[in-house]
Amino acid sequence: MATLSILSWNIFLGRGYPISFTDQALRFASYFFGNRINNNPKVISDYLSKINCDIIGFQEINNYQLSEIAALTKMKNKYFSPEYKENRFLNYGNAIASHFNLEHVYTEILPYNIEKRNVLISQLKINKKEIVILITHFGAYPFNKNERINQSKKIIKIIDEINLPVILLADFNSEPGSKEFNILAEKMKPLINSYTYKSFKPTKIYDNILISSDFIPIESKVLEFKASDHFPVYAKLKLKN
Repeated sequence: MATLSILSWNIFLGRGYPISFTDQALRFASYFFGNRINNNPKVISDYLSKINCDIIGFQEINNYQLSEIAALTKMKNKYFSPEYKENRFLNYGNAIASHFNLEHVYTEILPYNIEKRNVLISQLKINKKEIVILITHFGAYPFNKNERINQSKKIIKIIDEINLPVILLADFNSEPGSKEFNILAEKMKPLINSYTYKSFKPTKIYDNILISSDFIPIESKVLEFKASDHFPVYAKLKLKN
């Protein structure tokens, strides 16, 4: 059985580690009114190089940051999918970096009424067996639960159509036990059960890794590295023959 290591991380637009709610808001605003290229991708890359994952899924990242991180971690295969493609001012989205070749990559727009979101779909070959990595970031507004429910239903439809081993890496902006999360958990196995957000005062399990029954989990955990308002989540898996 093939073994692979996976990581998912919302890097907070490369704004670094906030120490309070006010600091978090100011750092977020600085992305839109300041320089979008900063030194935090170097901090992130140094940490990721130590872990040396096979596949990494990112949320809240831009194309410049992805290129820098991929170069520094020597992950030659990468793809960026902006969530706001028609608006250069909001240049951030989901991305993948991988030591495996990306054989086929595309983006599907998720249902939305306020926050435009997508899912990045990447097909890879592990020991001659095809697998699919889904990377997404659900809407954040607490009052907009129906949007996330519809996004979960769309993800399930995509998984059913793919009909291959699937790993879902995401910042769901909702926790295990919520209706939107349970829709996914009925189809796939969630691996993370510790707090991931906010990193300076963690009280929410927003970030998770879900796997289809084609995988056996060996290890899964939250990595309490402080370089974003989210902690990265990690899993080591075996792909069944």
